[in-house]
Amino acid sequence: MLTLSLIAASLAPLFVQSPPPAPACYVLTTQEIAMLVGSSKPLTVTSTGTGSTCMFQNGERIVTVLLVKVASADAAKGLWEGKKRVVAGQDAAGWATPAYVGTIDTAKDHAAIVGVYSGLTFVEAKAIDNTQKTAALGSALQTAMKAAAARLAAQK
Repeated sequence: MLTLSLIAASLAPLFVQSPPPAPACYVLTTQEIAMLVGSSKPLTVTSTGTGSTCMFQNGERIVTVLLVKVASADAAKGLWEGKKRVVAGQDAAGWATPAYVGTIDTAKDHAAIVGVYSGLTFVEAKAIDNTQKTAALGSALQTAMKAAAARLAAQK
């Protein structure tokens, strides 16, 4: 009987359901994250059935990615427009999806923000690196997110 209890106890962890991976952690590729912050592992901040947030950090360099699935294309567009206003974003032309870009450039903070939506999915990425000029950081984030937007548009 003791042997049966030990076997059951050793197999129990195999049946514990692990949480699903956060989709936001897979919006940008490993290479794109490395281009922005260097080598970094994803850290799931939130993960629900309708979205997730993921953070990548290497020292003081940080990238956060927000992914939200909504019920309608109008809702996705509305979320995109609202977030665009919050960051005082400007439209980015020539992308596979509607996109906005914004920056925060103060003596203390250097950040770039890019938001896109396609179908029922909204994605926003923010890169913070006070060692880089905001323009260079913005350019790198736009390169990464333009590729991510093309992948997102291809999923339709």
